[in-house]
Amino acid sequence: MLESDRSPVETAIVGSRDLVAIGAVAELRRRGAAIPDDLTVVGVDDDPVAAALGLTTLHYPYELSGRLAMRLLRSMLESPRDFVQAPAIELALKVPETWNWRR
Repeated sequence: MLESDRSPVETAIVGSRDLVAIGAVAELRRRGAAIPDDLTVVGVDDDPVAAALGLTTLHYPYELSGRLAMRLLRSMLESPRDFVQAPAIELALKVPETWNWRR
């Protein structure tokens, strides 16, 4: 991706976890990429290490998600013929240093 003279089509990388995104930032910088000028990098799970390193991360409320999943499962078991709407979960994007809004 960074080895050609062409402009990359990609503008962002989203790691499935913050540690994956941290690894991506390290490798991209090793290859000469300027983060976030060349690429935006975002992780998921709001790890304290990510905050210390300035990684943009998506806070996912795992505990709340688990509680809601259990309520949903209980409703489905109690009334299997009823349609049960899964509740929406609000996420928070924490944007320190690895995000570029200009792209």
